[in-house]
Amino acid sequence: MPQNIKKPLVITVVVFLLIIFITLLCYALLQFQRPGNKLFRTLILDPIPNSVTILHSQDEIMAGGIIWLHFKISPDDFNLILKSKNWEVRSDLGTGEPNSSIGNWWNPQSLGDNATVCFVIFNYDGHQRDETIWVNSQKNEVYYQVVFIY
Repeated sequence: MPQNIKKPLVITVVVFLLIIFITLLCYALLQFQRPGNKLFRTLILDPIPNSVTILHSQDEIMAGGIIWLHFKISPDDFNLILKSKNWEVRSDLGTGEPNSSIGNWWNPQSLGDNATVCFVIFNYDGHQRDETIWVNSQKNEVYYQVVFIY
């Protein structure tokens, strides 16, 4: 094979393989899911109280900057969450960002008419993190959402 044909062929093959590698890497990053207990520990409380049972979690930090958690907790341990940050009670927040990729488990409305909604904003390194908690009147079931704004 002449030298002048070999070089473009090698470059084409290398570029093709690089495109495949980058595509697979992006797909892997978009599918990356941290377990619910790690999300809880990182975002809500560390250590995780013994009463906490993670029911559902969805980590879309790589795909859209949103994380959802649904968990059970004792009322005393829920009060630890409230004391851990400057949560403010809000009545104007609705039921969170809907997303079909979560599935049908995201349902803060199921907490009833007497559910409480709490909100806190963190600013860090020029970015913002908005956290919202929906809790039932017994303070033992929680939906949590965090939205990262870059």
